[in-house]
Amino acid sequence: MLKLLWKYVVSFFTADRIGVLIRSLFAQIGKQLAKQILDPSNQQKAYEFAKAVAQDKTLTNEQKTKLFNDKMREYAKSVGKNIAECAINCLRELAVTAIKNETTEN
Repeated sequence: MLKLLWKYVVSFFTADRIGVLIRSLFAQIGKQLAKQILDPSNQQKAYEFAKAVAQDKTLTNEQKTKLFNDKMREYAKSVGKNIAECAINCLRELAVTAIKNETTEN
C-alpha cells in the first residue's frame, strides 16, 4: 500500500504535465532541505535543544515544540544560516526520536 502511494507521489512530480520549471524548483528545494537536515552542526544543535527542552516537565508538548523551534531559529540567525521551517520540524522530530531511543536502550 505504501509503495503504491509513494509511486503515485513520485509519478506526479516526474510527469511531464507539471513541466520542467516546477520539477526543477522541487528538485532544488529538496536539495536545500536535505542539506539543512544533514548538516552535522544543525543536527548537534537540534539534539542539544531537544534534550534541554525534554527535561522541563512543566511544559506541554506544544510549548516544547515552540521553544525548540525558537531556539533553532535563534541559533541559525546567530551563525548566519537560514533554516527552513520544515527542516527545523524534521530536525526536531529526528532529535526527539534519537533521545527516545537512548532512553529505551538504557
